[in-house]
Amino acid sequence: MNESSKKFPVKKVFCIIPARYGSKRVQGKPLRKILDKPLIEWVWESASKVSSFTDIFIATDSEEIIASAKKFGGKIIRTSTVHKSGTDRVAEAARKLNISGKDIVVNIQSDEPMIQPSSVENLISSLSKSKSFNMATLIYSSSKIEEFQNSNVIKVVVDSDDFALYFSRSPIPHYREKHKNFMFLKHLGIYGYKMDFLQKITTLPVSSLEEKEKLEQLRVLENGCKIKVIRSAFDSESVNIEEDFKVVEKLLQNRR
Repeated sequence: MNESSKKFPVKKVFCIIPARYGSKRVQGKPLRKILDKPLIEWVWESASKVSSFTDIFIATDSEEIIASAKKFGGKIIRTSTVHKSGTDRVAEAARKLNISGKDIVVNIQSDEPMIQPSSVENLISSLSKSKSFNMATLIYSSSKIEEFQNSNVIKVVVDSDDFALYFSRSPIPHYREKHKNFMFLKHLGIYGYKMDFLQKITTLPVSSLEEKEKLEQLRVLENGCKIKVIRSAFDSESVNIEEDFKVVEKLLQNRR
């Protein structure tokens, strides 16, 4: 166990990246090249910079993704073809790894190549120290009106203690009047769970709101459970549609 892991009151922190080939919006998205690497490799490299991770795995049912991951040294957990959400895929992978109940599982979605390691460390620290919540996610304060109106950018509203009230593809909260200090909370594609809680929520049926919005985190809220939101100082551009590849490519080129 490295020095950064010793400060947390948990045994281990696993990162699992759920990846599927058959995306409805961009077929084969994890394998699409950005600069000289497939998207899934960029995500894996970002995760590898988080010092608190005990280990990192890619969870997939795709032979193509497995072959690609082996080329860059990624560890694979084969999962079922029936999963409808990344959380369900991560939960199966975590069971196969025999992760203990109080350990932490971090789910970094396979279209998030720009996640900042320091933000992930903050999420892990908050979740591992808390006895009042078992799941956390990252948010970023954005003032971009084009993102606010984009259904591929997920918005969240929170209570006074930074627990999520609702996530939506729609613009929330609604601004009835023009506001000179416009700002909304943008959801970033990463979750942390205590292992026992992860297994609990994946036994629940797909909820009504989850089905309508196609947002898996709504299953948690609709069943009366809490999601703590951790504010990130850094934005993270995800790859949702074809046009996003060019945006992320430019950002990665500038980072180099």
